[in-house]
Amino acid sequence: TTNYNGNPKSIQIEVIKPSKLGITYNKVEDVKNKSFNFDSTIIYYSGKLGIPPQFIKGLVEEESSFIPSYRYEPLKDFVQQIKKEDSLKLYSNQYRILNENDEGNPIIPTDHINLWNCISKITSYPGYSGTIWAYYDKYKNSLYTKNIYNEIDVVWTDTLFNPIKDFLIKEKNYLESNAEKEARKMATDSIPKYFRYKYRNGTMDKYVAQTRIIASYGFLQMMYNIAIAERGYKLCDENLPEVINFTDTSFTYGLNHLRSKFNVRSKGGKIKFYENFYADTGWKEGFENSFRMAMRYYNGRLKYGTDVLTKSKSYLPKLK
Repeated sequence: TTNYNGNPKSIQIEVIKPSKLGITYNKVEDVKNKSFNFDSTIIYYSGKLGIPPQFIKGLVEEESSFIPSYRYEPLKDFVQQIKKEDSLKLYSNQYRILNENDEGNPIIPTDHINLWNCISKITSYPGYSGTIWAYYDKYKNSLYTKNIYNEIDVVWTDTLFNPIKDFLIKEKNYLESNAEKEARKMATDSIPKYFRYKYRNGTMDKYVAQTRIIASYGFLQMMYNIAIAERGYKLCDENLPEVINFTDTSFTYGLNHLRSKFNVRSKGGKIKFYENFYADTGWKEGFENSFRMAMRYYNGRLKYGTDVLTKSKSYLPKLK
């Protein structure tokens, strides 16, 4: 106990820079397959941005499992292309893919040799891949199953499974358990055709997949289009979308994006969640709960923040 500014209840503490975070994934390989001290990088950005290092490492595990990852977002791409105000920004982007002979400029880098699509290793970025639906259809049983891709799950549940189940119960007199089983099978079997012919007037198979622009990159899976629209990632020849897969770029824009989620408002301007990140008087929601809420808005999944904080307990700072 010490006396600080006349307060006899003050407690003196010492902050010591840790040497590692937990006992696993202390070193990893970057997108060019070079091994580096991952913990040191995290600790640096933790001190720079004021985010506990174990939270950052838990976030990386949740987002990319410690591998330089890439994921194209077909439904986000489709929604953006059919909205006039969004499509204008997308179509004027220099990295827009037009066809197999025009994949944007500068061209896709070929030296990213340690590249993963969140499930398995891939040899290169996809580039031109046909239409949005064609890309989805190619990976519908791996990358875009409903239990992996949340947007698919929402469509599967609300548009197919629930209406089919209700129909079987009310019109065909199925028992609920039998209706659920049959509806599950019918919804799963029919969702590819639904996306091709019915979803948003059946136009998903008419737009070229923008696999460079509407995609997430790196250890923190930062969306390129969000990085340029909201986080100040400049649109220029040097800032290729794929550069976000570099560790420093991913951390710079991804972690600042997380900090922005301490102030979340609805489209009408109503506050949904707010904490002053720099407040020296404490956060009304509490320390961990404030980060839990911010992480929820970082990803959108209800239990996302809880999952990240649970993982972070494996990476508590250590001196040796």
